[in-house]
Amino acid sequence: MLRDIMETLGFDPIGDDTGKSIKYFSPFNTSEKTPSFFLLKSNSGQYDYYKDHGSGEKGGNHIEFIKKFFNLTLRGAYLKLDELTGEDTQASYKKDARVYTTTATSKGQKAVFLSEDKITHKYLTSYLLERGITTIHEQVKQVNYQVGDNVYHSIAVKNVNDGYNHRNSKVKGVLGKTGISIIGDFKKDIVVVEGLIDFLSHNQISKNESNSYLVMNSTALTNHAIKFLSDFDNHRVILALDNGTSGDVATLKIQEAIGSTIDIRKKYRNFDDLNDMLINKPKTKRELRIIKKENEYLIFKAGKKLSTHQTLKEGIKQIDILKKG
Repeated sequence: MLRDIMETLGFDPIGDDTGKSIKYFSPFNTSEKTPSFFLLKSNSGQYDYYKDHGSGEKGGNHIEFIKKFFNLTLRGAYLKLDELTGEDTQASYKKDARVYTTTATSKGQKAVFLSEDKITHKYLTSYLLERGITTIHEQVKQVNYQVGDNVYHSIAVKNVNDGYNHRNSKVKGVLGKTGISIIGDFKKDIVVVEGLIDFLSHNQISKNESNSYLVMNSTALTNHAIKFLSDFDNHRVILALDNGTSGDVATLKIQEAIGSTIDIRKKYRNFDDLNDMLINKPKTKRELRIIKKENEYLIFKAGKKLSTHQTLKEGIKQIDILKKG
C-alpha cells in the first residue's frame, strides 16, 4: 500500500526494485541530492514500511508516513488514506476504535484499539527472535493501538473475555478485560502455561501442533483456569508453569482440583521458565519455593527447608508472611 501511496503523491523510485527495498529521494527533504528514503518489505511480501536514513528516524508503516508527511493526527491520517486510495478505511477505523484501559501507560491515559493483524512489524519480529521464537502460532496476532498521539504495536492473544493480553519488549499488559486464553480444539492433551511467550516457547519446543493450550495470562487467574479444566476431566493436563513461587502455588492448586495432571517443570528446573530454557538463560532468581511431599507442603529457599505445613492454604499464608518479612 505504501508504494501505491508514494506513486499517488508523485514520488518515483530511484533505480530498480531490489526485491527487498526501493529507494527514493526523501519526501521530507526536497533538496536531497542522494536518495536516503527506502521502502521495505514486511513479512507479507508487500512494501509496507519506510525508513528515512536522511533524518535518522525509525520510520514506520503507511499510516505513520501519512501522519508525518501531512502533519496529521491519527484520525486525520485515516481520512487522508481514504482520499488517497478511494477506499473507506475510516469506516474500519471507527468500527475498531474501541477505548480500553490498559497497563501500557502509567499516566492514566486511555488506549484505543485500532486493529488486529498478522505479525509484520519489524520491531515485533525482532523481539520474538531475541526470545528465540521462530514459529508463530496462527492465533497469536499483532495488535495496533493508540495512546495519546502515539501508535504502538504488540504481540497478543485474545482471551475469553474478548480482551487482548499483549506484550512487546517494553510493555506487558491487557487491552480490555483480562482473562485466560484458549488455543486449539481440546481433543488431546491440554498444556497449561503462564503467559504468551511461554505458550510460543512450548509450541516451538514440542513441535506438536495437536496440543491445545490454556494460557493463564496471570497466576491470579488460577481459579478461572481450574473452572475451565474441570470440564475436561477425560483429558491429560500438562502443567508447564514457571519455576518460582507463583508457579508452584498455581501448579499445586490445579493438581489438587484436577485429577489427571503431569507437572513437567523438572525438564527445565535449571531455568526460570520455558523461554529461558529455549534461549539457554540459566536460572538467576532465588525465590521461595513450595512443594508437596507425601501429605505435607514444604517451603524452601536456596535449597534450605524453612517450614512444613499440613495444607496448601497454610503454606501459602506462610509464604505471604515470609515475603513481607
